Amino acid sequence: MEKVGEESNIKVMGAMYRGGRIVTSKKPFTTPEEVKGLKIRVPAIEMYLETWKELGASPTPMGITEIYTGLQQGTVDAQENPMTNSYDFGFPEVAPYLIVTNHSYNPSVFMMDRKKFGEFPEDIQKLIEEAAQDAADYRSQYVVDIEEDYLQKYIDDGREVIYPDNEAFEQVFDGFIEEKFPYLVDYVERIKAVE
Repeated sequence: MEKVGEESNIKVMGAMYRGGRIVTSKKPFTTPEEVKGLKIRVPAIEMYLETWKELGASPTPMGITEIYTGLQQGTVDAQENPMTNSYDFGFPEVAPYLIVTNHSYNPSVFMMDRKKFGEFPEDIQKLIEEAAQDAADYRSQYVVDIEEDYLQKYIDDGREVIYPDNEAFEQVFDGFIEEKFPYLVDYVERIKAVE
């Protein structure tokens, strides 16, 4: 957070759990082979685009407010978002398969202009950082607690919940980071080292 903050002149604090990203789809899949040709909505972020391309899918950047219509009209076959967002935006109504990929775990953060933050006295800065962390801790636990409730909502609504073969997906990405995003290799190694 400090590195990003320095480079962007933003005070970044209070990293919190946003939920694992899952797929809601009009077509079921459990293996990488079944993803080939899948038209999937993704955010316009290079990592997301390259990840789905690596699987042979057709990633389509689309704003969240366009997804429902995109699924309904067949512009895309699937979309990926945290489970709560997917349900609250009504995507299961038009894409009845919930595929629990958890392919990405995204944090949310609090942000503030770095210069403005620096203008506050140190005791106020400390209080702001503590409040951000307290709120982040609360929200992280809240998301963990409601994910199971949301999974049950999908089930109660008659949606099919699918758990894909994660090992098969992992094999597709052997060497992916080194080839496509070499500047992230150190971060990946540090994440893998966490026990």
